[in-house]
Amino acid sequence: MYGYSRLVSLVIVLAVSLAVPPSYAQAVTDTRVGFGLDGATWKHTRTRDSTFTTLQRVIVIRGVLDGLVFGKSPLVTQDSMMDYLDTTYGHLIEALDQFYSDYRNEGVFLVWALQLISLEMRGTAPKVVEARLVEMRRQAAEFHKAMNR
Repeated sequence: MYGYSRLVSLVIVLAVSLAVPPSYAQAVTDTRVGFGLDGATWKHTRTRDSTFTTLQRVIVIRGVLDGLVFGKSPLVTQDSMMDYLDTTYGHLIEALDQFYSDYRNEGVFLVWALQLISLEMRGTAPKVVEARLVEMRRQAAEFHKAMNR
């Protein structure tokens, strides 16, 4: 089952990559490597001039989750994985769109936003979620400042 799922994912990625216009592909390959997909980037995937489709947004989320799981991130716990298995990509896309609609969250990295969404899905107390969000905003601002030196 794992092999079939992986094959389907690879076929989808290949199909999507072939659908990207060559000029856009060239612009992307000429871009320097960066870190931290954040809200500003996620919001750009929703604009009219964006080449992102819903499928590509799903692939981004899947890539982040795969990276967390296979990279054995301390952000991933058995509980948080069960949260994701009990939801849909559509729900995560809507939750991310809602999260990033608040301009104060634009600098928060997507991986952290998914962590907050997981806490909310688990029913964590709003005060705890808010405290974590405030800390994430602060840490993201420090990271962005350090990267823009």
